[in-house]
Amino acid sequence: SPGWLQQRLLACGLRPISNIVDISNYVMLEYGQPLHAFDYEKIRGKGIIVRRAAEGEAVVTLDGVERVLSEDMLVIADTAGSVAIAGVMGGADSEVTQGTTSILLEAANFNPASIHYTGRRLQLPSEACMRFERGIRPELTLPALKRATQLIVQLAGGEAAKGVIDVYPGKRDQEPISLSTGKIKTVLGVEFSLGQVVDALTSLGFDCKRGDSASQVWVTAPYWRSDIHLAVDLVEEVARVIGYDKIPATMLSQPLPRQNPEPIFGLKQRAGRILTDYSF
Repeated sequence: SPGWLQQRLLACGLRPISNIVDISNYVMLEYGQPLHAFDYEKIRGKGIIVRRAAEGEAVVTLDGVERVLSEDMLVIADTAGSVAIAGVMGGADSEVTQGTTSILLEAANFNPASIHYTGRRLQLPSEACMRFERGIRPELTLPALKRATQLIVQLAGGEAAKGVIDVYPGKRDQEPISLSTGKIKTVLGVEFSLGQVVDALTSLGFDCKRGDSASQVWVTAPYWRSDIHLAVDLVEEVARVIGYDKIPATMLSQPLPRQNPEPIFGLKQRAGRILTDYSF
């Protein structure tokens, strides 16, 4: 990999490995979408699928450890067996090495709860697992795949095959969220015009359509904003763009009452921490 790419990976806490792996990690940092590169010559049947693991199925992961899987875990498999633990870590049998001449590049989207469960059960934290378990928009897969392909052609001297195999069952559009200037005033304590609100959100890539009244707008979040679900999320974006300095500060009229927490509350907190440490 070129020096600039290695330096950027090191600055983000990732170790440079090889040009293909470095590019996939770099794109993951750019887009938040994990990618995995397989040595195409090692893929039996020249194709991959996503399936549930067989009970007791074993995979040797990239760290050289054999992992025994359960049937509630997902794997990436070829015609002969599993080649990666889906969303967690690739397999050593299909690893890209210095002798690799052709690769199969995969960008996928998985259920966050499934990946979280697999990573915890196998005690296998990874950069990909950390991102998938927090939720990623499915629409990020194609832009990330195209960006990685562009960098491979540019930096590794590769030649890209034509076309992309894209499987997206059950595609769902982003639901618009209703936002009003009244809601913003209730949350922030300051009134902004609808024009200010629309300008702020549009600058961030949100699609805004006028609502039924002069103070209401329907807002659709861009595909890369998987953290936007409620009107209060939009209020936060408006405040961030227009400026927190525009929100007046008001002192409380009297001091906060002294807190006297119940003993059972502390006990519940301690029990929760212990259970979390044991992956419950």
